[in-house]
Amino acid sequence: MIRSIALFSIAFSLCLIAAVAKAELPELRTGAAPATLSLSSPAGWDHLPGLSETVAQSASEADFFGPDETFESGAMAYGRANRGALYLTWIDSLRTQPSAESSIRTAFDELHHAPYLASPEPGSTQEVTYRERMFDGVAEMRFEWAHMSNGTVNVLRALGWKDAEARVHVAVAECVLQSEGIGESRPLCDTALDSLALTDKAAHETLAALPEPTAIGDMKPEEFSVPKLKTSETLPSDSLGAAPAQMGEVLYQGRPKPKSENNNRTIIAIGALLLAVAFYLTTRSAPTDSSEEEDENSDPPNNIATEAGGESNEGDASESANDTEEQA
Repeated sequence: MIRSIALFSIAFSLCLIAAVAKAELPELRTGAAPATLSLSSPAGWDHLPGLSETVAQSASEADFFGPDETFESGAMAYGRANRGALYLTWIDSLRTQPSAESSIRTAFDELHHAPYLASPEPGSTQEVTYRERMFDGVAEMRFEWAHMSNGTVNVLRALGWKDAEARVHVAVAECVLQSEGIGESRPLCDTALDSLALTDKAAHETLAALPEPTAIGDMKPEEFSVPKLKTSETLPSDSLGAAPAQMGEVLYQGRPKPKSENNNRTIIAIGALLLAVAFYLTTRSAPTDSSEEEDENSDPPNNIATEAGGESNEGDASESANDTEEQA
């Protein structure tokens, strides 16, 4: 019984750990934009669920409000082949900020420096325009740059505001356009970015002036040494994907899916197996009342045989005594 209770406790603990681990995984919000935002995507540009997950995952891994500040984020992506893509990303702080203006400045700097940190080689990223302004108590940032290596132009518009609880919110609308077809897609992009606005549910409070932006040169990639790659003479056949057939195709398909979900399923399966073993050990066949009665009923024949044997022995003794007297 004690062993069964111990097994049950172990299985219950494993299931509880798996449930907690699964609950701690960040949930990527890609289904719909929050009720505080409105955005009109270009006509003919479809919602792309896979790309939405990739953009949402990238947003969840950034430090918009600082390395120790937690937040919730989500993203939606729209696109059309040979035209471009439109990303809508929203970031919401979970705690009250001591200085909402400083938090928004950190987020704007993160957006401003991201292209240069991603492509640190000189000349690989060219800034076209950057400007900020305040209107209706909301901070706005507009940023346009070009990636010289892949021939794309990025146009970004971000809004930052605070609510009545002094929590900070940032919404980012960004277009990624091919340089060759920018004459046709740029007007659609500008219209979509201008449509980004706050709804009445945002209930924003008026912001003060933001601190001055950080200069681009003040943030540099961390220096690190890359160890020498050791490989065998032959590479596995599936280690490299096929090269894109057309110009402009995306080479990066996003990060691989985390294995934590599979690990959780394994832990849950082990817990279920331990539960089954505990149930078997608890309910396996044990001596029942009927078997005990049968054992008791099986004893009298032996006793009877013993008694009968005793009587027969006494009879034999008396007969032998009589024979002795007659001979005498």
